[in-house]
Amino acid sequence: MSCVSHTLMTEGQRFSVNTSLYFAISRAIYEFTCPHISTEMDSKVIEVAALGRPLHPGMLYDCRSDTFTPGVSLWDEAAIKRDMSVKPQPRSSFHFTAFDSLSEKANLLDVSASLKASFLGGLVEVGGSASYLNDRASSMHQCRVTMQYKQTTEFKQLTMTQLGKVTYPQVFDQKTATHVVTAVLYGAEAFMVFDQMASDDKENKISRGTWT
Repeated sequence: MSCVSHTLMTEGQRFSVNTSLYFAISRAIYEFTCPHISTEMDSKVIEVAALGRPLHPGMLYDCRSDTFTPGVSLWDEAAIKRDMSVKPQPRSSFHFTAFDSLSEKANLLDVSASLKASFLGGLVEVGGSASYLNDRASSMHQCRVTMQYKQTTEFKQLTMTQLGKVTYPQVFDQKTATHVVTAVLYGAEAFMVFDQMASDDKENKISRGTWT
C-alpha cells in the first residue's frame, strides 16, 4: 500500500487530498468438493475470492476454516502442469464509490457472506488489494471516494483426465480439506482511496458530490 498527497483545484477552490493505493495480483477461484475428502458435507461447486492469498489449481481448501493447504495435492505437480487447460480471458473494468462500509467493500471484492464472517472473526488474514478491507475512515468529517480497477488475464483449469487419475490417494485419509481448487481466474485488482477532511457534515456532502 502506498500513500500520496495531491493538491486539486475544483471550482476555484484549492484543497489537499490524500490518496491510498492498494494493488496486488488477485485471483478468483472456483472449487470442486471432493466427497472422498469430506463425506459430511454436500458436494457442490463454490467460488471464493483470493484476497491476496497465493493459489493455483490442485491446491486443497478447507471451507470449515477458510484456509488453503500449501504443498499438498492429490496430483503430481508435473502432471498438473502438463495437462492444464489455459484460456486467455482479457477483461478490464473500473468503478467509483463514496461508500465506506465493510459490506460495500466486501461487495467490491466479491467476498461471500461466509468469507466476510471469517475475516471479521480473524480466521482469514487478507493481503494485497484486499488490505482495502482494513482501511477505515478515522473521522466522521473525512470525505472518502474509492476507485476500483479490475483486470483479468487468463483462466487455468484442471482437465477431467487429471480429476479421474489421483496420484496420491492417501491424502483422502487425512481429512484436512473439503474442496480441491479446480480452476483459477488470474488477474489484478487495485483500489485508490481519496480522502479529504471537511469542517462539517455539510461540507463533507458537498465535497463528496463534487468528487462523484
